[in-house]
Amino acid sequence: MNVSSIISPGERFSLLKEKRLLAKELNREALIADRQNQRAASVAAKKEEERKLKEAEGDFREKIEDPVDQRTKNLNYTLEECEKWEKKQKKRNEDGTKNMDALAASTYKKEIKGLKIDKEEYKKQKEENSTGKKIVDAINFVPSEESKKGLANRLKESNERKMKKRRRNEEDEGGFINEKNRQFNMKLNRQYN
Repeated sequence: MNVSSIISPGERFSLLKEKRLLAKELNREALIADRQNQRAASVAAKKEEERKLKEAEGDFREKIEDPVDQRTKNLNYTLEECEKWEKKQKKRNEDGTKNMDALAASTYKKEIKGLKIDKEEYKKQKEENSTGKKIVDAINFVPSEESKKGLANRLKESNERKMKKRRRNEEDEGGFINEKNRQFNMKLNRQYN
């Protein structure tokens, strides 16, 4: 005897309904699992692409996401290394731009180092000022011809350094057909200018 003949049509309909709901639930779970696998695969592919990009750029350092690992790593640094790192971070601007005040100060210090101090002239001026008037007369002070020429030479060298890059940029901006044409034109300029 067949089982289906014993079950009434109402019970059979309820069994089919349960099978349909079970199949629906299983399909839903399979769909969710498939989507999660797709997401995991796309995330893994993105990470692999980022890793390859970092390798190509030469940045092999990967960020440590676990803060516990970072803290244990920080414990291995000495006090001097930490202070150096903090100084370095203070120098670096947060927006990535150069600090023009610091650049001007370092340029000034370099120029001051390049100055030659004539100690004999200094002692002579000191004696003149100490015997006569106590206040240095800045209005009537006339620097020596040598110091004037030195200042003029330093300014000229500074301007030449600044203009050198500008001239190079102007040469590169010319309308050249190709690299060989640019080289030929530069050769002509060297010979006739």
